[in-house]
Amino acid sequence: MSLSTDLRTLVAQSISSLSKMNEAEVIKKRSPDSWLKKEILGHLIDSAINNIRRVVVAGSQDHLIFDGYDQDLWVRANNYQEREWTDIIDTWTRYNHHFSQIICEIDEELLSRKSLLHNYHLIGFGKVESDEEVSLSQLIEDYIAHMRHHLNQILDSNE
Repeated sequence: MSLSTDLRTLVAQSISSLSKMNEAEVIKKRSPDSWLKKEILGHLIDSAINNIRRVVVAGSQDHLIFDGYDQDLWVRANNYQEREWTDIIDTWTRYNHHFSQIICEIDEELLSRKSLLHNYHLIGFGKVESDEEVSLSQLIEDYIAHMRHHLNQILDSNE
């Protein structure tokens, strides 16, 4: 299965469950210092925006070093806690469908090209060593794993 299909499948599998959640559920926090479930899905919108940029920029550089971003700042600035849950779901869905289409357009050579010049150990969700050879496809795989992790936080009724 392609990365684009993996991403679309994850989104499609999640929409129904996300849509069934009511306002009381999405304003729950796992702990006093954590984000609301609304903010977690909003964070996934911010992650999509930043990772779309990374993937697009990758084609114009000979390394895999990308800007990070202040996740808390983005969540605060986007004020997800005050947004309608359906709007957050719709925005998240649209960004990921857009990202899926971008992934389809990436040249296979660019996707699989390995590089030691990266900062995945600083910007990634999964563990990557600074001296490990990585590819752009690994960045996308990491993005999908990151999304799966946060969707599990949102959809886990025990949290």
